[in-house]
Amino acid sequence: MFSVPVYEDADMGAYSIQIEQARRFALLVGNYSREKFNHPGPAFLYVQAWGEDLFYALLRVVPAAWNGQVLGLYLLSSFFAACVVVVGWRWGGTRTGLVTLGVVGLCGALHPSVFSSDWMPYEYVPAYLAFLVSVASVAGGRTRDWWIAVLSGWFLIHGHACFLLFVPLLWLGAAAARLLPHLRRRTWPRPERLVWLPAAVISAVFALPIAGELVLRWPGNFGRYFAYSGSARSGGHPVAEVARYALWFWWPHAGALAVAVVLTLAAAGAAWRMPAGRLRHFCLALLAVNAASTLAFLAYTAAGVDEVNQYYIGYFYWFHDDEPVHLHPGGGR
Repeated sequence: MFSVPVYEDADMGAYSIQIEQARRFALLVGNYSREKFNHPGPAFLYVQAWGEDLFYALLRVVPAAWNGQVLGLYLLSSFFAACVVVVGWRWGGTRTGLVTLGVVGLCGALHPSVFSSDWMPYEYVPAYLAFLVSVASVAGGRTRDWWIAVLSGWFLIHGHACFLLFVPLLWLGAAAARLLPHLRRRTWPRPERLVWLPAAVISAVFALPIAGELVLRWPGNFGRYFAYSGSARSGGHPVAEVARYALWFWWPHAGALAVAVVLTLAAAGAAWRMPAGRLRHFCLALLAVNAASTLAFLAYTAAGVDEVNQYYIGYFYWFHDDEPVHLHPGGGR
C-alpha cells in the first residue's frame, strides 16, 4: 500500500474515470452496472477521490493514485466497523464492546475482502453491518444511534439500487418500533434535537446529488430502474431457486436449510434466555431486524436479481451468519 504503486484495471479502472469527475465535484451518479444504468449516488466514489487527494496528491504517503483511493475506502470500512463496536459498548458496557469487536474481527477473518478490497460488492458489506446494528439499536430504544443508521443507509442507497428497497423499509421499521409505545399510551414523543438534526443534515447532503441528477436528466437512472424492474431480466425465479440462493450465504454446501434453521433457533434461544434487561432487549431487536432484512432479501432475489448464480450480488447478506467461506469476485472458492 505504501511502497508499491498499483494501477487499476477492469471495474476499478472504470471507477477511476468517475473518481476524476468526483475530484472536480462534477459527479452526480454512482458506479456503472452491467444492467446499463448507474447506481443512485456517488458517495463511495467521493470517498475514493478524497483518499487520492489527501494521501497521494497532498501528503504523498502512497506511491500511486489508486493506493490513495483504496486507503480512503479502508478508513471508511474501519469507521463502519467502529460504529458497530460503539453501539455494542453503549448497550452492554466494556464487556459487550469487546465481544462486538471480536465478532467484527471474526467477520473480517471469515470474509477478508470486505475490509481489503475496493470492489463495490465488498464495499457494501461493512456499511450494511453497521446499518443493521444501528437500526436494531434505534428500534430497541437508543434513538441517539439514529445518525449511524441514517449515514450508513445513505451510503448503501448511493452504492446500489437494491438498497432503495432495504434501507427505507428498515428505517420505517425502526421508526415504527420507537413510536408504537407512544401510540399505545396516546402520547407523542418529545423531539430530540441531538437525534433528528444530524439525521436531517446527513440526509440533505446525500440527497443533493441524486436530486441534482434527476433535475438535470429527468428521469435519469430512475427511469432505467423502473424499465429494468419491468423487463424479463428482472426476477421471475421459482421459489426453490430463490430459497437456494439465499441459503447459499448461510452455508454454500448440502444441508444449508438445516444449518440456517439451527443457527437461527440457537440465536433466538440464547437471546430469549438472557436475563431481562437492556442487552436482551437489544438482542431481540437485532433478531427482528435480521428477520425483516431476510424477508427483503428474498423479495429482492425473487423480483430483482437477474441471475441467481451470481452470488456477488448478495455479498452484503453475509453478515446474517458466521459461515467461514472466502469468496472471490467471480463467485468461486
